[in-house]
Amino acid sequence: MSTLLVLDFDGVICDSVEECFVSSWEARFRLRGGAGPIPDPPGGSLDAFAHLRPFVRNGEDFLVILEAAERGIAVSDQAAFDALAAGIGTSVLRDFNARFYDARERLLAEERDRWLRMNRVYPHARAALAAAIAAELPLRILSTKRSTYILEILSANGIQLPSEDVNHTTGPKVPVVRELLAASGCASAVFVDDQIDYLLGLDDPRIDGRLATWGYVRPEWLEEPPPGARPIDPDGLLALVSRLAGRP
Repeated sequence: MSTLLVLDFDGVICDSVEECFVSSWEARFRLRGGAGPIPDPPGGSLDAFAHLRPFVRNGEDFLVILEAAERGIAVSDQAAFDALAAGIGTSVLRDFNARFYDARERLLAEERDRWLRMNRVYPHARAALAAAIAAELPLRILSTKRSTYILEILSANGIQLPSEDVNHTTGPKVPVVRELLAASGCASAVFVDDQIDYLLGLDDPRIDGRLATWGYVRPEWLEEPPPGARPIDPDGLLALVSRLAGRP
C-alpha cells in the first residue's frame, strides 16, 4: 500500500516570515489605537522577528514576538515564550489575532503582488511538490495557516492542489495526521514539520515524523530532535518524494 505525504506549509513549503511581520506590525499599530498610515518599523525589526519565529504556533503568537523584541526580552525556549504570552493575556492576544487577519486581508486585496512576493515558496519545496503531483502521490498539506491563503500562494506559483487536500488546524497536528492517514486508505504516512511541538508525542509506528532543517527551526531542536522526528534537509525531501514515487 502507498504512503501518505503530509507537509506543513509555513517553514516547510513557504517562507512567509516577511508577510507575517508586515501584517503583525500593522495589527499591533491598530491594536494600540494607531490611525492613518502605518509607520515604518525600526531597522533590524524584521531580523529580530525572524529570530523568534520558530516559537510561533498560531497568529496570536506574532504579537508575543513583537513584544519580546521591543522589550529586549531574551526567549530561550518554548516555555519562556508561552510564559510571555500568558503575561500579555488571552483577550489582548485574541484582539491582535483578529487585527492580524484584517491586515493580511487588506494586503491581499490592495497589494496582492506584494503579498505574494512576501510569501516565497522554497525552490526545493516547489520541486518536491511538482514531483509528488506528477507521480500522483497521496499528498496533504496540514497547517495553522488558513487554507484560502495556502491555495492562493500555491496557485500563483503554478502548483495546483484540490482544496480538500489542504487542511487547516488550530490544535495539535499528530491527531489530525492520524485522521488523514485513516481517511486516505494508505498504510503509512510521512509527516514533515519545522515546529517541534507539532512532532512531540509521535509514537505511532505508521507515521514517520520528520523535522525540516530549512524552516523556522532552532539549532537545539536539530541537535536533540524528539523521538520519532528525524531531521530532513532539502535534498532529503526531494529524495523522499522520489522514493515514494518508486524512483531510485
